[in-house]
Amino acid sequence: MTGTMRNLFISSKEFKAEALNVQGYDINQISLRKAKKDKFSEKLDVKVDMQQVLSALENKGYVYAFAKKGRIKALYISRKDGDTISCNEIFVEESLENEPIVNLMDQQVAFLLAQRVSAMKNGVAVFRGQTMPKLTVRAGKYNWWMCFAMSLMFLGAYTRGFQDWRGAGLAVLMGFLMGLCFTEHFYVYESSDVTTDGNAIPEETNSDIETK
Repeated sequence: MTGTMRNLFISSKEFKAEALNVQGYDINQISLRKAKKDKFSEKLDVKVDMQQVLSALENKGYVYAFAKKGRIKALYISRKDGDTISCNEIFVEESLENEPIVNLMDQQVAFLLAQRVSAMKNGVAVFRGQTMPKLTVRAGKYNWWMCFAMSLMFLGAYTRGFQDWRGAGLAVLMGFLMGLCFTEHFYVYESSDVTTDGNAIPEETNSDIETK
């Protein structure tokens, strides 16, 4: 676990998902269909057995890729086992190994795993062999400005289509829903007590987790 992530867990600071975006890189969730295409393999700048990728996806796992200028520089393979989603298979381009950018990638993928299991009743996220604390979300202020703007935009289209009060009502409803979509959300890890040894979050050590 990276030092940055340890600090985030311990301090229980609120953060936005957007704050975890890695500058200069695009993160994509890879589907089974996409992984099977030759075009995907040709974009890889990491050494990985494609069978690992396919087996994870075929068993309801998730694969995340960090790309820069169309080239995949890091690949994170997670697997699902019941209510547990774990990510211990991490492949990084050789030139990026031991670079701080990998810490940021780790942090974003760990969050995505924690976010997924937060919707499960007994979900557990494990990243690099460590059980992650539970992630909770808090909604910020409702985005009334977006609601108003989108209502006006939909008003013209729906009133022409229905030509009665139903158009206005539908426009207001759509505006309200868009306001919800654009409401800020803040996340926080509830506790730093849940770890591999049931005590404190360990310092970084050399592990046998595969990073290539």
